[in-house]
Amino acid sequence: GQDDLKQQLCKKHLLTVAMATRRSPIKVPCENEDLPDKENAPDSDEDTLRATADGYRNQGNEAFKKGDFTNAIHFYTEGIKMNCNEKELKAKLYNNRATAHFKLGNHQDSLRDAEAAIESNPTFLKAIVRGATACVELKRFEEAITWCDKGLAVSFEGIFNI
Repeated sequence: GQDDLKQQLCKKHLLTVAMATRRSPIKVPCENEDLPDKENAPDSDEDTLRATADGYRNQGNEAFKKGDFTNAIHFYTEGIKMNCNEKELKAKLYNNRATAHFKLGNHQDSLRDAEAAIESNPTFLKAIVRGATACVELKRFEEAITWCDKGLAVSFEGIFNI
């Protein structure tokens, strides 16, 4: 029925995106991601944590724009370590890092970060699409369809505008 058609359209779109961005894997060692307790953070003021995390996100975005995905991952990781309470910012940091990992061909790391992004923001369509495309690259097609279903539940039209 219509649900099958939606799934097929989504899967076709995701396969197209995945194939267009395919690269050979480049392994980036993940830094220790143990997040600090806010009490032990240098400055536990939430506004300062958010501003610092957002600054790291901006630095990561600049590195990403230059094609320096390894440094982008570093900056996004530092932003994540700020452990601020703003769920939207946390989701963006994880999704941006997922995208940088994907660009390097680190699809398992990309999937892990997409999962973390939607834990913070379950309707974040970019993270849902990133999770689906990572699953396609990992040849986990049933899981990719599950991600597609999540995306379709958020926005059918939005999937095609990513």
